[in-house]
Amino acid sequence: MAESGLLFRSLSDIAEQIRRQEVSPVEVTRAVLDRLEYLNPRLNAVLTNLGEQALEAAKLAEQDLVAGQSRGPLHGVPLALKDILALRGVHVTAGSKVLGTWIADGLCRVVDRNRGRTARWCSTRILLRRARR
Repeated sequence: MAESGLLFRSLSDIAEQIRRQEVSPVEVTRAVLDRLEYLNPRLNAVLTNLGEQALEAAKLAEQDLVAGQSRGPLHGVPLALKDILALRGVHVTAGSKVLGTWIADGLCRVVDRNRGRTARWCSTRILLRRARR
């Protein structure tokens, strides 16, 4: 996957390829997760990796797209979300020790409003959370 340069294409190129079914959301999500697994031990850039949920969401996005149901220009594109966005059931620190072990009990407005529309935000949710440095 990395040999094909998939991970180094622009967001709009990947979104267009997914829309045209030239590449699947699952394929892109797996490539991103593989790259994360390789780089994160050195970079420590991701606090919470919800890879399994991301793959499940990618499969749902792929089913939608095959059925001709597009939910927006980024449907099926994996996204990383910063550790300031509340995601139900996910540890959120916002980079602060004050939040300690807080687990979000709801969704922030930006995620809730876009869920199912774009990349299935919480959907192809490579909810890759930024780690504290």
